[in-house]
Amino acid sequence: MQARADAKAAREAADQAFADAAAARTAATRAEAEAVRARTAATEAENHATAAASAASLAEREATAAQTAAAQAEKDAADAAQLATSAEEYATSAEAAAKKADSYAKEADAAAERAEAYQREQERKAREEAASKPAPTTPESDPDLVKQALEEAGISAEEYEAALAIAGKDLLDYLLENGAEILVELVAGDIMECIDDPDIATCIWAIISNLPVLKAAKLLGKIPKITKAILGISAFLDKTAAARKKVKKVEEALEKVKKGAKCLTDDKPGKGGKSVSAAGRPEAAANHADGTWARSTAADDDPSVECGPYIWWPYRPGVDHTDQGPVPADAGIPAGAFLRPGDYIFVVRLDGTLRAMSNDDLDEIEDYPGHTSLAEDKPVLMAGEFEVGAAGLITMVRNFSGHYMPQQKEGFTSLKDITKASFLGHGWVFPDKAWKLYVKKNP
Repeated sequence: MQARADAKAAREAADQAFADAAAARTAATRAEAEAVRARTAATEAENHATAAASAASLAEREATAAQTAAAQAEKDAADAAQLATSAEEYATSAEAAAKKADSYAKEADAAAERAEAYQREQERKAREEAASKPAPTTPESDPDLVKQALEEAGISAEEYEAALAIAGKDLLDYLLENGAEILVELVAGDIMECIDDPDIATCIWAIISNLPVLKAAKLLGKIPKITKAILGISAFLDKTAAARKKVKKVEEALEKVKKGAKCLTDDKPGKGGKSVSAAGRPEAAANHADGTWARSTAADDDPSVECGPYIWWPYRPGVDHTDQGPVPADAGIPAGAFLRPGDYIFVVRLDGTLRAMSNDDLDEIEDYPGHTSLAEDKPVLMAGEFEVGAAGLITMVRNFSGHYMPQQKEGFTSLKDITKASFLGHGWVFPDKAWKLYVKKNP
């Protein structure tokens, strides 16, 4: 009995254990499901946190961009305000400029009117002069001077002769030669009073229309020729004015040639020669550094005389003829080079360029080279010597050269001007007080 009771209790205990196991499995299953749900929730929470972080980062970037945009907008607003102010100022300036332009335009119109009036007056004067008999002149008897003047003026001999033939005639001569002789015979004085009228032809017709009956009757049968002659007056006056202009140009050139004759020199070795052209311009002469002509100081009294530099030949009478040895072709101080203290010689060649060497360098070359060595025995515009002191400053320059012996010539460019121009072109300068003119006794 006890055994059955124990068995029963054991079965009940087993059943209870089975039930407990089932309940445990159920609880485990539920726990696992809860764990899955918890993991899912954790994942979602993590995802939400990541999204929140991304959103926060994006919001931060957008806030930064907004701040930048706000700063740029503030700057743009300031710039716009500045531009508006500038635009207003420009508008004001433009308005003022427009007013000035209008004023200038009116002034220009007035100037144009004055210029036209002046031109008309000049044409009237030219016609008046062309209608009058020119002042008598004495023709040049020297054919060589006339030839040189024609070359200077750029006019041929044939053109000049034709111009002379026309230039000597006046209005009455024209009318006499063109069928209006009777008109000249009747009213020559009245016709000449018309020469200062802007319209000479109309003035003459007015004279004809107011002739007394008896005088007018003498013109019968002559009117066609007279009409033709009057119609040709304008062309005649233009032709005469042009011819007199040519004649005047030749006369001015002739005067220049005559004045330039004193620029001629004849000290070339051998048979002699001319160092400048008859028109007063050297065949080759020095220019200033800015390209302008070095002009004679004597020409200040008469600007038409421009003898230019005198050309100095070696081995001419009165200078040292001792041979001087050659120097290397590339010898000479480069332009702009620093000058060390010492003594130097130089020449200014016919193209105005300078060539110089120190005495120390020359002493190292055989055969005693000198000025003719630097110039290669050719003529020069200037030859001399100079001294350099401390810091490379030129302290003395003078025109001393035994083989060229340049001296100041009246009417020619001064030796000082030639020297300063060539030194400047070489990159050197010297003060006026450094110049010492050497004057040869009994040159």
